Amino acid sequence: MNIDDIKMLAMQNNSVIPLKKKVIVIDSGKKKEVSENTKRLIEIEWKKLTEQYSNIFNGPNYCVDQVELVDEQIIHKCSRSSYSHYRCSRIHDLGKDICRNPYGAVYLVTRDGYLVIALQGGDSENVGKIQGIGGGMSAEDTQMGNNILNPENTALRELEEEAGKEIRNSINRTEPGYLITDGIKFGIVTLAYSNMGKNEMEKSFLLFKEESGNNELDRLLFWNKENLEEIVQYETKQDLGVVQLIRLFLDDFNSAKAH
Repeated sequence: MNIDDIKMLAMQNNSVIPLKKKVIVIDSGKKKEVSENTKRLIEIEWKKLTEQYSNIFNGPNYCVDQVELVDEQIIHKCSRSSYSHYRCSRIHDLGKDICRNPYGAVYLVTRDGYLVIALQGGDSENVGKIQGIGGGMSAEDTQMGNNILNPENTALRELEEEAGKEIRNSINRTEPGYLITDGIKFGIVTLAYSNMGKNEMEKSFLLFKEESGNNELDRLLFWNKENLEEIVQYETKQDLGVVQLIRLFLDDFNSAKAH
């Protein structure tokens, strides 16, 4: 399976692919080489973006160069690049210079059966949109000190940074979730089961925001079958595939409980 196959599968499944095993992300350690024209284009587009979002950080970023499927396990082979390169790839057709971005995200499941995602806050370039809690993968997210990056490490690290240590420490189980992709963005979703109920998690998050001043997330949104009809209001205010993922998860979750 190559990147085009993944993109076609994603399009057929509304961008959401259920995972049977954890996604493996391999860091080649090599820098993604691009042409001088592409370098100039990246600089131009990044200047425009920083004028709009002054706090945006152009950190190191990985670029998915190859996708393989081995025994139902998806493997991303990556080179190193920058977030500005990825952002430019979303605006322009860079051909062979394209940067496809892998990122790790966590979707929380509360003790009382709510699926939890986030409404992005004023410190995010995606302010007003719903998405999982997460971000770009980092070299610190390696698995046992080798060149294998663990998207779950990314997701849980970002969870602590954006929602607080108390919620992070409430996680008692994780499992592979979904791959959300349009062929350029590769969101690797981990499902994380918390021993907190809805009210306890909401209070913990609000206290974290008050004490930390962190405004990357505006608030947490809690979904179950009772309020699922309200999700339509976010159809035009979502990151790639989020609404579809919520519906898919709750269908599977409720079906499993029924049996």
